[in-house]
Amino acid sequence: MKKILILFITIFATIQLSAQDMHFSQYYASPFQTNPAYTGFFDGDYRVGFNYKNQWSFANGFNTFGAYADAGVLRHSRNSWIGIGLNFLGDQAGDGNLTTTKMGGTFAYHLSPLQSEKLLVSAGIGAWYVQKSFDPNNLYFDSQWTGTNFDTAIPTGENFNTDNFNYTSLNVGLTATYVLDESFDIYGSAAMFNINEPDESFYADSDNIRVMRHIYELGANFYVGMGSVIEPGVYMSLDKGAMEVVAGANFAIGFGNYSYADDGTKIIFGGWYRVNDAFAPLVGVQMMNMRLLMNYDINASKLSPGSNGNGGFEMSFVYIGDTGKRR
Repeated sequence: MKKILILFITIFATIQLSAQDMHFSQYYASPFQTNPAYTGFFDGDYRVGFNYKNQWSFANGFNTFGAYADAGVLRHSRNSWIGIGLNFLGDQAGDGNLTTTKMGGTFAYHLSPLQSEKLLVSAGIGAWYVQKSFDPNNLYFDSQWTGTNFDTAIPTGENFNTDNFNYTSLNVGLTATYVLDESFDIYGSAAMFNINEPDESFYADSDNIRVMRHIYELGANFYVGMGSVIEPGVYMSLDKGAMEVVAGANFAIGFGNYSYADDGTKIIFGGWYRVNDAFAPLVGVQMMNMRLLMNYDINASKLSPGSNGNGGFEMSFVYIGDTGKRR
C-alpha cells in the first residue's frame, strides 16, 4: 500500500502536474523561500540558518533540508544598506528517490525613506539553479500489473525523455516594515517566484511550464515587557491554482528585567495551522543571538485516517552574528 501511495505522489503529482515546491510550516524561519527581499534583513551583521522537515513520516515521504547564509553590507548610514546571500535546499521522497536540489543567490536593497526612520522598504532579487532526478527502476506502473502482482520485466509504457533535468528559476520580492513605537511593529511582503516560467517535465511529449508562484506574508511583533514578544503572522502561496495558507503566532517568554527587543534568553511556544491540512504546535528556545524552533505537523486533512494524524517533524536553527563594526 505504501508503494502505491508514494507512486501516486511522485509520478502523478510531481511529474504530470506542476510540482509542489518545498515548504516549511516555519516559513518565517526559511526567509529565502518566502522572499528574496529578506536578504540581509535582521539586527546584526551576518546570519546563518538551517532547516529540516520530515513530511508524511508515516510513509516514505518527503525529507527536506536547507541551509542559508547572508549578510548586510555597505552600511554607510542607518537608513540604507545592501543584503547578499547564498542558499541551498534539498528534497527526496518516495521509492523512486525523487530528488530535488536547489542552489542560489539573493540580493536586496533596504531603505528607510522617512526622516523618522519608522518605515523600512526592501526590494530583492534571487536566482535558483534547480536539478531534479528520479529512479524509474524502483517504481511500478499500471502497465506492469498482471492482475495479481507487478511484473517489472514488462515495459513501463511511459514516454520518459530523461530521469534527470535542470533549469534556472528567477525570483523577485518587496517588503515593507513600519515601526509604530518601541513596542510594536508590523510588516508585509509580496514575492513572485519562477518569473521566467521554466519548463519542468520528465516526459518527452510534455510541455509542463512552471507558472509564476505568488507569495504574500503579513506579520507583527508585540513587545510586551520583560523581554517577551508575541509574533503573529499569516502566509499565503498561490501556485497554478493551488493555494496554501498558514496562520498562527509564536509567544517568546523572556526572563529577567529585560525591556522590549532585548535579546536575552526566551522560551518559545507557538501554534500554527495550515488551512485544510495540518495543525503545527511549536516549542523552542532563544539564547542571545541563537534561536532553535521545533514543531510537529498534526495532519487534519482527508489523509488523516491513513496517517493517523501523523504529519511530520520540523526544525529550524538560526545564528545572527554581530561584529560591532556597523553603524
